[in-house]
Amino acid sequence: MLSRPVPDLAWQYNSQDILKHNSRYYFVTVDHYSDFFEFEATKWVSSDKSHRQWPHFISEAYTQFAKLWNFQHVTSSPYFSQSNGRAEVAVKSTKHLLKTCSDPLLGLLHLRNTPTKGNTYSPVQRLMGRRTRTLMPITSVLLYPITVSPARSES
Repeated sequence: MLSRPVPDLAWQYNSQDILKHNSRYYFVTVDHYSDFFEFEATKWVSSDKSHRQWPHFISEAYTQFAKLWNFQHVTSSPYFSQSNGRAEVAVKSTKHLLKTCSDPLLGLLHLRNTPTKGNTYSPVQRLMGRRTRTLMPITSVLLYPITVSPARSES
């Protein structure tokens, strides 16, 4: 298995996947630099015949999107999900939020502000250089930007 280089910048490398939950499809994107992820409900499901056997990311529409926005699109094996590990972790977290939270977006906000295992800083701190407001009380001093090293500040 080939590993990707460690990113120096936010959104330099990202992974994406689609998950289905309660008859709805969600598009999940995760940044490799910060582990910050987003999900969005979507109606986009490839209409070509290949979608029954292959991921939606090989559709002509997605290929044209990659060309239009000038990014390199690298696919992983649809039958070996471990090769897209970052996306799989984000999918697992998204499913957990959708199943357990009455407001999944509020749950996502809190999850983004929680340091992940092996890191001193939360995903939002690594991405934006500061905490973001949540419903939890916080002193305004903690909302000021800080410099987070590109080494991901692992402890």
